Amino acid sequence: AIYFKIDTCSPHFQHFLLKNRDCCDNILRRGAKTIALFYFEFALCCYICSSHKDSQTMKETLSTIAERTGCSVTTVSRVLSGKAEKHRISQKTIEKVLKDAREHNYSPSLIAQSLRTNKTNTIGLLIPSLANPYFAEVASVIISEVHRRSYTAIVIDTMEDEKIFNDSASLLLSRRVDGIIAVPCGTDCSLIESINN
Repeated sequence: AIYFKIDTCSPHFQHFLLKNRDCCDNILRRGAKTIALFYFEFALCCYICSSHKDSQTMKETLSTIAERTGCSVTTVSRVLSGKAEKHRISQKTIEKVLKDAREHNYSPSLIAQSLRTNKTNTIGLLIPSLANPYFAEVASVIISEVHRRSYTAIVIDTMEDEKIFNDSASLLLSRRVDGIIAVPCGTDCSLIESINN
């Protein structure tokens, strides 16, 4: 099990530990062996808890905003995608839709957007070992550049294992990433060549 004093943790982590005692107790009872594993399991547990809460509340959609504001779904879509002026939508309607979206914490569905635009704004990054300071620095620079261009990076440590590399590359392709930046492992280049084609 993990033994540590809460006052030795960072203030940010202390706050989460105190706020989520149940998650921590469950993880510690199962006997996570290292602090790193604890952090990982704790983050995963918090994600699952928040996902469960989110699934219990109604997801805001263009339809729900349209219903409340008395506008059509098309009008709401045009306002929220920044195309209101192009379609001559009145300033009063724009303000009404934006106000409602803000008040109800609307966020667009990335899945729906990617189906419509055929883009996910995501880049996959396959690194042989994040424990290696050189590759950690390379990953840091790439992630910084990716974010600067309003993309999100999915970073995978392939642990210098050819099978993990191939499985991870296939996973990224199935997630329809817009590109893959990779440091290959092993000698089989067939998957890389098929990605390039």
